[in-house]
Amino acid sequence: METSNKENEDQDLVEETAPGDRMRAIVQLAYGSPDVLLLQEVDNPVVNDDDVLVRVRASSVNALEWHLLTGLPYLVRLQAGLRKPKRMIPGSAMI
Repeated sequence: METSNKENEDQDLVEETAPGDRMRAIVQLAYGSPDVLLLQEVDNPVVNDDDVLVRVRASSVNALEWHLLTGLPYLVRLQAGLRKPKRMIPGSAMI
């Protein structure tokens, strides 16, 4: 019995997002210019019962990400982290 292309794609997605797999992500370890951003391999996020894992193929930058990248104005750092960002992987919106 042959399986449909949709079933094959679903199986591929399950296999690619298995626990313990790694993904590539832009990582920010300090405040500063775009030069502080690094492309690294990180562990896949843990998906709980009420969560959804979304594969991102493209992204954009808005004013909030710019402020979180630079840490300016300094008031941003009260919530985002005083000396370095609390969240290692930047991003704020998904449409």
